[in-house]
Amino acid sequence: MVGEGDISGIESIPLEKLEYLSKVKVCVVGKGGVIVELLKRWNFKEVRVIEGEVKPEDVRLDPFYDEELIGAVPKYTSSEKTCVSTLLPPTSIDEFKLSLRCMDVIIGSYDERTLKLAAAAARDLGIPLVTWGFVTTILPDGIPLEEIEFPEIELDNVSATFNVLVRALQCYEAVKLFTGVGDLVFPPEAIEVDALDLRLRKVRLNVKRAVP
Repeated sequence: MVGEGDISGIESIPLEKLEYLSKVKVCVVGKGGVIVELLKRWNFKEVRVIEGEVKPEDVRLDPFYDEELIGAVPKYTSSEKTCVSTLLPPTSIDEFKLSLRCMDVIIGSYDERTLKLAAAAARDLGIPLVTWGFVTTILPDGIPLEEIEFPEIELDNVSATFNVLVRALQCYEAVKLFTGVGDLVFPPEAIEVDALDLRLRKVRLNVKRAVP
């Protein structure tokens, strides 16, 4: 079990560190939904969402979406302190690099194809990436996404509760990354979410090369 120590103190971050989030630009790739609302609560400067049309599985997995959005590209509203914008998914790494300009951190989703393109672009641009499912923060000079063997997650067996917990955890990782409060998790370690028992466990992922 991860233990409460990994997120302890997150609710008592000094004001000056919280204010630093107002300078941070976050890009959410693949799927937005509830995490956009969570990031707005932390008053990040900008949230850029890269996603396409809403699918029926999105409605099942994320309470932000409803059936009326199926087939449409979702729209998000900015808050007083957070500017929210949307872009359609690029089809190449070079296009992704243009879409990720000026971003400070990328948050992935269960859209694997978009995530892989974003990860390659992020590494070239020197931007950290927070993964979905098994949550870990990939640094530009760390273990690349393609070398990490993530356990397969069948979306048909995933509940909305699981997805929301993962999204909240991703948000916390972004907050910790820029406030310095709490312990970040880096590959080959990751956090596994047990939605049934509401527990977090730190696990060690396999990689395709030896890890010191």
